[in-house]
Amino acid sequence: MGKYFGTDGVRGIANVELDAMLAFKIGAAAAHVLTQERGTGGKAKLLIGKDTRISSDMLESALVAGICSVGANVELLGVIPTPAIAYLTIKHKADAGIVISASHNSFEYNGIKIFAGSGYKLSDELENRIEEFIDDFDQVPKASHEKLGCVIHSAIDPVVEYTDHLAETVPGDLSGLRVAVDCANGASSTTVTRLMRLLECKADLRFYEPYGININAGCGSSHLEILQERMRNGNYDIGIAFDGDADRCLVVDERGEVAGVYDGVPEFDVGARCDVMTGVDKRTGAGMLLRAMNPEILAMDEITEPADLDAVRSAAGCGVTLLATAHARDLEDMSRR
Repeated sequence: MGKYFGTDGVRGIANVELDAMLAFKIGAAAAHVLTQERGTGGKAKLLIGKDTRISSDMLESALVAGICSVGANVELLGVIPTPAIAYLTIKHKADAGIVISASHNSFEYNGIKIFAGSGYKLSDELENRIEEFIDDFDQVPKASHEKLGCVIHSAIDPVVEYTDHLAETVPGDLSGLRVAVDCANGASSTTVTRLMRLLECKADLRFYEPYGININAGCGSSHLEILQERMRNGNYDIGIAFDGDADRCLVVDERGEVAGVYDGVPEFDVGARCDVMTGVDKRTGAGMLLRAMNPEILAMDEITEPADLDAVRSAAGCGVTLLATAHARDLEDMSRR
């Protein structure tokens, strides 16, 4: 863990711990390091996406100014889920993708994390080099004249591009499925309506009207009570609650119970006590990804052994979800062991 980059990027209270000047320096330093990595062959290109916090526009503008000041170009994705930024970074052949979000935290917090061109988080080596230039900012060269960077606008609406991709990954027929959705007044507010229409689901959306200070406010994956009550009293097949940047969700069944809690598992709060793990229920072959919310829950035997689960462990942070995704194809093999 570096001076600025923690396990999930740079994070803090907006304009207090994470202000516009720091965002400017992060943008300029990151663009400079990535330009060095690129070598010859034109200007580096960085994508930026954000969630719905009131401070996201401020930080986006500062990042854009920093990136362009060193001669790199920026493509703005607007409000969009974090996984979309990783996906579009690869598809658009960008050198990096930047996420402006503080995930499940309340609106006063915000954060900046960077994906490499591969869609995975930057290596520790590159993050360390960026931090060195942030602290010694006079060493970051400034571009001028025709070498300045500029903002590039996407030829295709990023929301359309991403939701089309998601719909194409669904192999079965979900038409008519009755879905209750909690968008946490966050990034999924821009994508869920179109995705549900593409899948022909009957979706009932709540908390999809963000206004800058209501993200995660009594809603989303950290506050399941309202969704659980809707599931118990409504006529739904499944309930889905996203967090602020929609890089994860929790699922509630038609009885109002959180999916993925197996018989024989000691009682625990999924939202508060889960370690990062990818597991397979040997009885059903079902996989699950749980993410740590409390650092003391590191020994997962109390959860995995009673449920007869295998686990793949990894360090915490934004790379974990991607790592688990990369291992997803091996889950079936795990269940045979």
